[in-house]
Amino acid sequence: MGGEWYLRAMPVAFARRGNYGPLLSQAKALATAARLRGDSAGLDLAQRQAQWIVGRNPFVQSTMYGEGYDWEQQYSVSSGDFVGSLPVGMQSRGVTDLPYWPTQNTFVYKEVWVHSSGRWLWLMADLLPRHAAPVDAGFSVRTVMGAKGEMTVRLTSAGASVKTAELRAENLVVDRPVRTVAGGVVEWKVRVKDAAVPWVAVVVPDGDVSRRREVTELTWVVHH
Repeated sequence: MGGEWYLRAMPVAFARRGNYGPLLSQAKALATAARLRGDSAGLDLAQRQAQWIVGRNPFVQSTMYGEGYDWEQQYSVSSGDFVGSLPVGMQSRGVTDLPYWPTQNTFVYKEVWVHSSGRWLWLMADLLPRHAAPVDAGFSVRTVMGAKGEMTVRLTSAGASVKTAELRAENLVVDRPVRTVAGGVVEWKVRVKDAAVPWVAVVVPDGDVSRRREVTELTWVVHH
């Protein structure tokens, strides 16, 4: 990629080879962010990371014991075989980017460790469907773009449904993040710190994060 930076499909490993630690941790981070933002494409990508483990891989083989297609015995000396266990994970072929899953049952890549199954369950908490009714925030948010990276974030509340509001932001300079809502409206004047870095902002009413509203480019209104 230039500047001695490289993009690898498989993590670099010299010992204790196996990639389910980073694979599942990154998939969990993706799934959490995607659910927070209502990003179905992000959730789908996280789902495909889980599918890799149970058969959607170049070997068309499930690596979870007792589940999926063509699963094999794992290296579980002290505990014995049990359904649902996961090994340390698929390794790479030498120092290449090629996934490698030898048939022999040995440590470390086929050894059963707790972290793989723990991270799998952690990821499933985001991927399994949830049927809770959507929370009615009781307010709307929009951002009016000004000149020189300046913006106005405006919250409009229905009646007295919001008494105080906080603007939590990254890469934005915010004057008095926590404000009292008067007459159903409150505004923040904000400025982008670094134009080369993405900014993120969330409005939290009355300290209730379940009613939060994210401020994104989709809420921008360009002021002429």
